Order: sequence, then structure tokens, then C-alpha cells
Amino acid sequence: MSVGRPARRAAGVQQTLPVPLRGLGQPGRGRHVPVTASCGGCDQRWTDEAATHCRGCHGHWPDLAGFDEHLPACPAYVSFVPPSRSRARKAS
Repeated sequence: MSVGRPARRAAGVQQTLPVPLRGLGQPGRGRHVPVTASCGGCDQRWTDEAATHCRGCHGHWPDLAGFDEHLPACPAYVSFVPPSRSRARKAS
């Protein structure tokens, strides 16, 4: 190419332009973006991070304490029983 002449573009090639990131729906840095959670077994939805939901009875509580209090009376609650000691120790 000679000095002073613009570069020739190939026929049929469109010039690429930068894409502005502001208009793509991305959250800005440092902005709070609410998280929406939902239950697959009911229509309950919530955005509070501290909220709890029982997937068995579909009850909903604003905090973990309410969820813990409901567990013993929940009809879908399955108590966790830790496994017994190994069989080798029982045999001796």
C-alpha cells in the first residue's frame, strides 16, 4: 500500500462495530440484583435470601428458625438415623 491511500475493503464484507455492553441487560458493578427462587412442586416464589421453603409440605418461612420449628410436625419429614457401627466390631 502506498502512503496516504486508505486500505481497500474486500467486496461483500461489512465493517464490524463495537457492541455497547450497557444495553445488553447486564447488571452494573456493585448493584444489588435480587435472586428469585422457586419451588418445583408448587407455585411459591421468593427473593429473600434468608427465606426457607419445605419441599415436602410446601410451607414457607422468612427465616431458618421457623423452618426448624416445623420439621418435627411436618408430614413429609424423614428423620435421619446415622448408620450403626461397622459389622466387624459387632461380631467381636
